Formats: sequence, structure tokens, C-alpha cells
Amino acid sequence: RTQQLQYPPDKNPPSMLSLGDKISRTFKAKNFAAGIDFINQIGALAEAEGHHPDLSLSGWNTVTVVMWTHSIQGLDINDFIVAAKSDLIRVTYSPKWLREHPNVTAGVPPAAATQEQGIA
Repeated sequence: RTQQLQYPPDKNPPSMLSLGDKISRTFKAKNFAAGIDFINQIGALAEAEGHHPDLSLSGWNTVTVVMWTHSIQGLDINDFIVAAKSDLIRVTYSPKWLREHPNVTAGVPPAAATQEQGIA
């Protein structure tokens, strides 16, 4: 049986924000195609894990991922597993959004992250 979990916000995968009984990630992709590409990749991950987040693409480039377990109306360990694995999916971010969020590491290859942050 699945049990609802309560995790402190500082224990969430780095890209996720706590929304009480849910964790969420929102970002701007470079363009519509980049947003769809990310959604398709996280969709494949979700199928492989057997655990499916709520996904949306609004406007033409704003991607939102919301993790929670519908059957228990809260968070389960599987939400955190899928969230952590989704952080490894490469994202083609909007360059402007990435400049405005310099601490983003989810979906950014390590070399690109250090270049964006001015670390050589």
C-alpha cells in the first residue's frame, strides 16, 4: 500500500518547488519544439517508471511539471524518483529565462552549467 509522504522543501529534487501536497517545476523552453521535446522525453521516462506527472505546455514555450500521486492525494516516493530522474533530461531553455535563473542545473550538461555561471 502507498503511504503519503511529507518531505521538507529542502529535500525536494533541486528543480522542484514544494506546493504542499505536490512538487512542481516550471520553466521557459527556447521555443515550442524544445518544450514539446522535453514533454516527450519526460513522458517516456514516466512510462518506463509507471508513474505519470501532470505536464503542460502553455503559451508557446512555458513548460510545467507537477508531481503528486493522485490515488493518495499527496506525495509518494515515486514522485521524488521521477522528479530526480527528470532533472537529468536535457532541456533547451530560453536563453533569456536561463540568464534570469542562473542557478538552474536541471537539464543543463555540467560543462554548459559552469559556462553559464562564468566558471571555467
